[in-house]
Amino acid sequence: MSTMRVKATLILCLLLLATNLGAAEPGGVGDGVYDMQCGGACHGDSDQNATSSASLVLTTDSSIYTGQATTFTLQVDQLTNSPYVPIGLFLLSDTTGYRDTPQDIGWQILSDTNGAVNNYIEVTGLVDGDTIDWVLRAPEVGNYTFYASIHHGGNNDPHFGISQAYNIEVLPIPDNLPRLSSEFIPTVSREVGQQSSFQLLTEDVDAVVVEWRIDGGVANQAIVTGDAVNGFMVELPTANQPSTMQWRALLSGEGPQQTSPWFTLVTNEQSFSIDTTAVYLQGISVLIFFAGLTVLLQTRNRTTQNEEEKTFDEIPTTVSQEGGVL
Repeated sequence: MSTMRVKATLILCLLLLATNLGAAEPGGVGDGVYDMQCGGACHGDSDQNATSSASLVLTTDSSIYTGQATTFTLQVDQLTNSPYVPIGLFLLSDTTGYRDTPQDIGWQILSDTNGAVNNYIEVTGLVDGDTIDWVLRAPEVGNYTFYASIHHGGNNDPHFGISQAYNIEVLPIPDNLPRLSSEFIPTVSREVGQQSSFQLLTEDVDAVVVEWRIDGGVANQAIVTGDAVNGFMVELPTANQPSTMQWRALLSGEGPQQTSPWFTLVTNEQSFSIDTTAVYLQGISVLIFFAGLTVLLQTRNRTTQNEEEKTFDEIPTTVSQEGGVL
């Protein structure tokens, strides 16, 4: 019986440790870089997905040059059962469900609406007409196809929808085009009270004006110092509370003036990180501790029982005069 109890304890501990490994995620999985196959992994069996009523329309800048940043804007309409919490939105390069992220065809995500660099984001409170933006850096010259996909709940069923194919052409860079360097990577997040100063890497640029805005409000000019020879330094205002800031650069030179996309910079509360490996190691340590404690208690119980039996066996017996045992 004691062996069975130990085994039962170990099995229960293992089940507790593994609960989040195989659970479905009806409340969302969090932003990340995911293939469309997440439609099955996030919502159970993908074959059971209902069709979303949402209309998805992708648009980009009119001219996209190799190595340059461009904005992908997704407009969502016809959310008849809105609001869903949350709504998952994908930017995809294919519909196979495998290796279909923009990165898989050479594009680099520079920022997303939520202040990260993910092709899949989750949003709440989305209503008809709202737009979601991704800023991507184009790869080599060529033709490319993109899709947008939506995943959400409703009426106790997972829903899935996908846009029409959106075809774009990446062009070679014209001579003397004022532009951001292909090596420039914007910062997408910071903490409350953290100062944001950075060097704006440019090519064929003589002058720079940087504008910023909070949550899509009125644009203001940021402080820009330096020059084309020594480099341009940009200083964005420090935020004293969580907020979302967008900024862009107006670039002037010999060629036509260019305007960069609006890059998103999210200000978050100071946070702490959790090392999942350490959490699992701690859980395993707790498992071993309780397993050892169970074995120890069982050993003590058996020892106590043996001592009681031995003591009982050593008790002397006497025979009464009538022949009975006393």
